[in-house]
Amino acid sequence: MPGPGPSRKELRVKQRGFTLIELLVVIAIIAILAAILFPVFARARENARKSNCQSNLKQIGLAFMQYAQDYDERFPVCIGWTSYDDKVSKGWLYWYERLQPYLKNSQILWCPSDADHTSITGSGGTEGYVCDYAYNLYVGSNGGASLASMEDPVGTVLVTERDNNYRRLPNPGSTETAAYMPPVNRHSDGYNNLFGDGHVKWRKWTSTVTATKDWHFELQQP
Repeated sequence: MPGPGPSRKELRVKQRGFTLIELLVVIAIIAILAAILFPVFARARENARKSNCQSNLKQIGLAFMQYAQDYDERFPVCIGWTSYDDKVSKGWLYWYERLQPYLKNSQILWCPSDADHTSITGSGGTEGYVCDYAYNLYVGSNGGASLASMEDPVGTVLVTERDNNYRRLPNPGSTETAAYMPPVNRHSDGYNNLFGDGHVKWRKWTSTVTATKDWHFELQQP
């Protein structure tokens, strides 16, 4: 015959839950793991956003080249009035609006690390594009530089990141600092740059703020 089953006391011992100390130990371990892993996950997310931003700039670079092919090998002006027979539009246009026909969609102008993308709308619908990137003023001045006038396209910054409330690059030699807005440290204390030859590179702001040659070049109008 089978022996007697476990007593109620033995069952209570077997079913005993965590003690308060054990629970606190588990919570402490989870907190330590979270403190270790959360920064890792945050860096991974930011690296993904930085990569998407670089992809945006590469597509913008292709749009610049396509624009230049259609407009006598010249870069677009930063801002200018378009005539009624202009193939893009009429009225005042910024450089990124001139590139719209060559871009897949306007969200290419948005850096994924910038959450402020308020639409500019009016009675007629969308009246402006939000842009997280700034165009080199020295390339987009005087009717737009020709491709041939950029002697060092590999070392010349064409487009960089900026706050979407501003539209111009810094002038390292200017005393009117209020007129220019420096690029933002949006990606791990640095920012992405599109260069004249189409390549994109991440750099720290401190490495370019005094690098005048990165922004200036001799503009030789044909």
